[in-house]
Amino acid sequence: MDEPHFGFRVAQPALSRQIQVLEGEIGFKLFDRLPRGVKISAAGKLFMEDARRVLQQVNESTMRATRVLRQLFLQTLAALPMEVVQINVFHTSSGWSFPNISSAISA
Repeated sequence: MDEPHFGFRVAQPALSRQIQVLEGEIGFKLFDRLPRGVKISAAGKLFMEDARRVLQQVNESTMRATRVLRQLFLQTLAALPMEVVQINVFHTSSGWSFPNISSAISA
């Protein structure tokens, strides 16, 4: 498996196909193909800047929504009688997990 300079662990042909599909969808070339490799095009640079900005906004929105949900969870938890509350909390790669919360709230 060839490893592109981007540091992705994706076979070069698969990465090239994905880039070509994306270029077909957006209607312009992201890279100029050269005899010995590729160079990002002017349009590709602008697209990358905008994509990074959008991804940053998505990350910020996710963090804000998570804070709101966490606050709602804590408010709901605070309203429960203490004898009902038994919660196991786990942190995973995808975030916090509260496997017992549904049974605690429905009790």
